[in-house]
Amino acid sequence: MLWALGALLSFLYFFSLLHQREAVLRQEYDNSYEQAQNYIRHSADITRQLKYMAENRLTGSLSGLDMLDGNTGAKLTQPRYSALIPNGDCASESPRFHTAVNALTYFLSYWKDNFSDAYDLNLVFYIGGESLCLADFSMRSVENGDDAAPKSLVRQVIKFRNARLTELQGTQYWVTPGNRHDNGNYYVLIPLYSGNKLEALIGIEQTMRLEDFASASNMPLGLTLLDQNNLPLLTLTSGERSAAALSTFPMQSAYFGYNHGFANLVMKKALSQTALSMAFSLPRSAVIDNLNMLLFKLGLLNLFSAAALMCLTWLFERRMLAPAEKNVFQLEENEQFNRKIVASAPVGISILRISDGANLISNELAHNYLSMLTYEDRQRITHIICGQHVNFVDVITSNNTNLQISFVHSRYRNQNVAICVLVDVSARVRMEESLQDMAAAAEQASQAKSMFLATVSHELRTPLYGIIGNLDLLKTKVLPDDVDRLVMAMSNSSALLLNIISDILDFSKIES
Repeated sequence: MLWALGALLSFLYFFSLLHQREAVLRQEYDNSYEQAQNYIRHSADITRQLKYMAENRLTGSLSGLDMLDGNTGAKLTQPRYSALIPNGDCASESPRFHTAVNALTYFLSYWKDNFSDAYDLNLVFYIGGESLCLADFSMRSVENGDDAAPKSLVRQVIKFRNARLTELQGTQYWVTPGNRHDNGNYYVLIPLYSGNKLEALIGIEQTMRLEDFASASNMPLGLTLLDQNNLPLLTLTSGERSAAALSTFPMQSAYFGYNHGFANLVMKKALSQTALSMAFSLPRSAVIDNLNMLLFKLGLLNLFSAAALMCLTWLFERRMLAPAEKNVFQLEENEQFNRKIVASAPVGISILRISDGANLISNELAHNYLSMLTYEDRQRITHIICGQHVNFVDVITSNNTNLQISFVHSRYRNQNVAICVLVDVSARVRMEESLQDMAAAAEQASQAKSMFLATVSHELRTPLYGIIGNLDLLKTKVLPDDVDRLVMAMSNSSALLLNIISDILDFSKIES
């Protein structure tokens, strides 16, 4: 993830620089476009000035040839006349046409040098009359010697005059290619009206050079002038600019971006007031030329960071993650082992939460025991466990089962718990009660035996005393030897029997 983040930052940094480079290029594109747009505005301003002057001459009156700026000594620049329709005769045109042409002749003769230098004009056209007579004024000192009107001008004039009334208001702009791909002739044609009637057409011809529109740059920027059908009219893509040559152009009127599979960076903008467009192009290699080394360095940096992060990750996993994973597995094994011990224990084992007596873990035996307890018993057990005065408690369940609960306090999952051992002592209680009954019966039997011995001993000693007394009396008599010996034996046996009976009485006294 760290490497991916670094790679993403490198990617964003590179594209930020690329975006800055594109912004600089777009600024250069805009500068070149503004030069072309200024050229269009400049030509439109020239034509409007000529239109204003011609309209004044059409609507006003001239009292003499010297009325134009008081100039009569200037060398007149005579126009060339040519009829644009078959069998047309410019000499037979109306005086109004010739008056306007003469006014333009005097005006352009006086301002010829200023117009040709300041406005870079080649020709000025005045077209009027029924035969569409064209009077063109050459603004250059060197004339081309061709008296024929430009074919493109003838086509545009015929198209303009044959157009519908709603289309007669606009200014016509067009370009004809020259003898070079980057040079051509630029035409502007404006209608003149007198009382809502189309009186004449006035226009100019200028030399258009695409080099004049290329801003100062060390990059091989390609320029193309497009017509209304998005087809190239003039191209500046020779020499080192050949890499920027395009075969097709975007159809949008305004476009900035890459085309042809990111082969070229292209900007296209429509020239206002005209149906023409300027397209600027630059090969992708020139855009990222200075960024190749940066891209190479970023790639090396990402490879080095990937290797370093892999080493750090391996060390971290070996030193930290592997031991932690091993500890987790051991804890899991211990947890499972303890649960199995609890589940297989022959006694009930349960872990109760001290705060509320909730059963967290228990085996089946403990679960059965706890289910037999009443609510009052559970409350009492919880109170005893929380009190910690003793470590065991005896409980009788609802079905008269005697339980002994032993517990110790501990911690489990960050909670204070009590580990409880529940043992069913019902059999032991019954055994103790049986033993108590047997002990009482044995005591009664022992007392009866002692009483029996004492009674028997007294009853036997009483006749024995009579026997012993009579034998003592016989000893006082003179008896034959045989009889005396028999009496002595009887006396000894009686004394021995008396001792035995006395011992029995002593044992009875000891038991008492």
